[in-house]
Amino acid sequence: SYEYSDNLEFSDEPLIFDSYMVQEDDLAIGQFRILEVDNRVVVPTNSHIRVLITASDVLHSWA
Repeated sequence: SYEYSDNLEFSDEPLIFDSYMVQEDDLAIGQFRILEVDNRVVVPTNSHIRVLITASDVLHSWA
């Protein structure tokens, strides 16, 4: 289970982390190419979430 600290609501600093796709050579059996990441995000439900996505090239879609 995951727990979100009440301090995040009142903090002046945003919660920031990076997540990158796992390289095809590093995939374990059962992991999906292009969908597996090194740092998965888990967000609370029934909340407003703002996501800022950047790319070094054309960003076609985000799922």
